[in-house]
Amino acid sequence: MDCFATCTFGVEALVKDELAALGLKVTATEDARVFFSAERAGVVDANLWLRCADRVFVSLAVCPAKTFAELFDHVRAVPWHTLLPRDAKIIVTGKTALSALGSVRDVQRIAKKAICDAMIEAHGYARCPETGQSYNIEIGLLRDVATVALNTSGAGLNRRGYRDLEAQAPIRETLAAALVRLAQYRGNEVLIDPCCGSGTIAIEAAMIAANIAPGLKRTFAFDGWKAWAQTAAERREAAAAKRRESGFPHLYASDIEPKYVTMARRHAIRAGVNGFINFDCRDVQDFNPPAPNGVIVVNPPYGERMEQEQASVVLTALKTIRRKHPQFGLYIISSDQTLEKSLGQPADRRRKLYNGSIKCNLYMYKRVKK
Repeated sequence: MDCFATCTFGVEALVKDELAALGLKVTATEDARVFFSAERAGVVDANLWLRCADRVFVSLAVCPAKTFAELFDHVRAVPWHTLLPRDAKIIVTGKTALSALGSVRDVQRIAKKAICDAMIEAHGYARCPETGQSYNIEIGLLRDVATVALNTSGAGLNRRGYRDLEAQAPIRETLAAALVRLAQYRGNEVLIDPCCGSGTIAIEAAMIAANIAPGLKRTFAFDGWKAWAQTAAERREAAAAKRRESGFPHLYASDIEPKYVTMARRHAIRAGVNGFINFDCRDVQDFNPPAPNGVIVVNPPYGERMEQEQASVVLTALKTIRRKHPQFGLYIISSDQTLEKSLGQPADRRRKLYNGSIKCNLYMYKRVKK
């Protein structure tokens, strides 16, 4: 099957590497999408194991669609009766950009009518019963080209299932995992988050270290499809067996707010990694490294997310940490364009990322080896 994984801008290379590590053939990469080939087991594995992607789709058709008639004909031509059960509940979602067909509601309406017409002709009933399993078909229009795809994930892959409480301005699980991977953390050294909030960065790092599939504790769209049930159960069992219980160092997460430390512990317990992380209620200004070297990954307060005064205090503390502990790599995500000036030195590297809708940079300060 032709498939693609969607992701936030800036992490396409990470998703490509993750797919390759699963043994799946990557065929192309575009902005916010990575294309690959997979059988059913590979699609299930992608949902279970991708840490940085948003959703996984099976591509059904890519076609020109400058008019609704053109869209209808191309969607209707897809062999829906071979893809969906006869009683499938058909849910059509849509999005459109830079296209003549600008109304998402009309795109959804026309596409669903085309799917139902094809199903009615194939099965001979008067209308689609839609009493069975739910199938979400997404119609994405970009520059007058429509991509018709089956959403195998359901809710976004950031919904790991462990985070049920929210700190102020939380970071998405998928972005947290991307930060950890960009810090080149593989579970064989100390990682510290001195502004942990709800604990997401440390938890994602612990899941990487313990080789825990991030999708094990949630359900996906394919879990409601009878034809996929056996494959899904087998791949889940295989993923669960790959978990490591030891052989890697602990991680460290702290925050000045006691309620956030309590929240982070709760989320770590729900994620099954509580014993792998040392939590502490501590001001970032009181940073005391537990090891001679390692990496610090932090999502500090910045303009759009927190009060400026609080952000300034944290940046001053990070500047001190960098000066006193250069043997630690420092990775900071922020929208603050003056961050390097605040830290008193330029980053070794910057990478553009998005924290939700906020355009940010990941400022990467590499460790200084003695």
